[in-house]
Amino acid sequence: MLTAAPTTAFDDANNILYVSIAQRFAIWFIPLYATHVRLVTVLHLSSYHVTHDDNGDPVGPGSNTRYRITQQHDHYQVNEWLNFIIPGFGGYVCAVLQFLCSGLCVLLALMSTVITMTLAYVMPFGWPFHPSTLVTATA
Repeated sequence: MLTAAPTTAFDDANNILYVSIAQRFAIWFIPLYATHVRLVTVLHLSSYHVTHDDNGDPVGPGSNTRYRITQQHDHYQVNEWLNFIIPGFGGYVCAVLQFLCSGLCVLLALMSTVITMTLAYVMPFGWPFHPSTLVTATA
């Protein structure tokens, strides 16, 4: 069920409509639990021209292009999915995981810096077995 007014963007060159919506999401086998989620729906459209409307009346110039949905992709954000799996704490779990991943990236960057500086000190002229310095035997 749609609960908020959508925000849309249309890519005219590719006939793709992006719709940002909020909806009440429930799964049929969990009858008493539902949550409000935000998502982006990508609609791939195909256009066709009509000469008469649904009542058989001729359509005016400029209004004869109609669109059909050929594909639909719903993209939920990770924190919205976690809010459904872990009610009330999903957003916090997502924030903690992002913080831990960021900390791990910083730690690994510092470790690679130390390794690079150590190798630069131990071998100031570069790696001794670089392929350009190897001599090949000729017969």
